[in-house]
Amino acid sequence: MLGAAKVIAIDKEPYRLQMAERVGHTTINLEEVDVRSRLLELTGGRGPDNCIDAVGMEASHGAAHIHA
Repeated sequence: MLGAAKVIAIDKEPYRLQMAERVGHTTINLEEVDVRSRLLELTGGRGPDNCIDAVGMEASHGAAHIHA
């Protein structure tokens, strides 16, 4: 956010997409549209300048230390 002209939140969980919309971000539901095509559409064919993968605590699958 810190000066970004546009923030695009990509997710499949409605409550997280709603949180992003409430603060003014553009949202993409990855289960409803082709993400790549939508990103190109939203950025005039250029694509995003930066990307952040912010999974957080919900990403417990595949983490060996959690299942140990």
